[in-house]
Amino acid sequence: MIMLQSEVQAEFSWARSLTLDLLQSCSPDDLQFRLAPGFGPLWKQFRHITRVHENYISALRCRRIEFSTHGCAYFGGCSKPRFYRTSRH
Repeated sequence: MIMLQSEVQAEFSWARSLTLDLLQSCSPDDLQFRLAPGFGPLWKQFRHITRVHENYISALRCRRIEFSTHGCAYFGGCSKPRFYRTSRH
């Protein structure tokens, strides 16, 4: 099945909204939680998701995917407001 770009963007936006809902519901203590031994705290998972989100937004605009931290807006530590702002492209 081939999806139109508008359909891909709609599905991506829906999935992204779930991530933002989870972030919104997290307390500062929740963001320090580690999902498993060897994993970083939850805030680092959100930072990674935010960077990948930026890569996909760029790919939808440019029609070319490049997974990189180059040009990504979020490089800070644990900041829920900043995660939320950066993720709301």
